[in-house]
Amino acid sequence: MGADELIRKLPDGEVDEKHQTCSRTRRRILSVPSDAKEGRRYEPWYRFHYPVHYYYDLLVGLEFITALGFGDDSRLRFAISMLNEKRRLDGRWNLDAAHPDPEGTHYSKPPTPFALEQPGGPSKMITFLGKF
Repeated sequence: MGADELIRKLPDGEVDEKHQTCSRTRRRILSVPSDAKEGRRYEPWYRFHYPVHYYYDLLVGLEFITALGFGDDSRLRFAISMLNEKRRLDGRWNLDAAHPDPEGTHYSKPPTPFALEQPGGPSKMITFLGKF
C-alpha cells in the first residue's frame, strides 16, 4: 500500500497535515546523501534516540518510509548503509543520545534529558527497531 492510499484512509481534516508530514519525512531521508556531501549534515539525525520525541532520527525516518511502502526506493541506500555502519559487531545498536538532543536547537535553559536506557550503550529498543 502506498502513501497516497494510506493518506486517503485518514479522517477528513487530517489529510493535509499527514500528507505534509509524509512528504517532509520522505524528502528528509532521501536527501541525506546530498546533505552530507554539501556539508549540511544535521548531527542529531544520525544519532539514535529512544523514546522518540518531537524530533526524530534516521532510524525513525527509515521505519516511517518503509511502513509507507517506499522501502525499495534506491535512494534509501545511503540511509540503510548508515544504519548498517552503526551496527555493533555483536549485532546490536547503541542508544546514541537521550531526548531532547540539544544540538541544533536553541533552548532558553538546558532541557532535562529523558532516556529509558543508558545513552552510549547497547539498546534493546534501538536493536529491535534496527532489525526491521
